[in-house]
Order: sequence, then structure tokens, then C-alpha cells
Amino acid sequence: MALTAQAVSAVGSAVAAVHDALRPWAARQMYLNLADTRRDPASFWTPQAYDRLRRIKAAVDPDDLIRSNHPVPPYQQG
Repeated sequence: MALTAQAVSAVGSAVAAVHDALRPWAARQMYLNLADTRRDPASFWTPQAYDRLRRIKAAVDPDDLIRSNHPVPPYQQG
């Protein structure tokens, strides 16, 4: 727990340094249940799975009413 703004900054910098140091060993996809901060939802699935999920979302929830901590936008043809 960081009690001051200075400590928040220092902790943030230290965490970022650890993330950068471990990046070469990072998995291709994130583990959804361990992501406690907002992330790009595409980072949880392979590109093919994410595309399929977005197409399913467009078919069953085109108005994007169903939400989660990591919302997946419905696929929209453009």
C-alpha cells in the first residue's frame, strides 16, 4: 500500500520495471481471471478466437448490453 503520492509513483515505476524485465517470458494471451486491471480484451484470446467471440457477440447481443470486467465489443462490418 502506497500512502503518499511519491510512494504511488515509486511503486508504479518499480512494477513497470518488473513487467518490462519479464516481458520476454510473457504468455501470448493473458489469463482472464488474473487480470485485475483494465486491458485490451483482445489480449485474452488468440486472434481467431477473439474474432469468433466478437461475431458471436454481434449475433446474440448486437446492442452490447452484456458487459463484464473486460468487455468484448460486438463485430461490426465496415
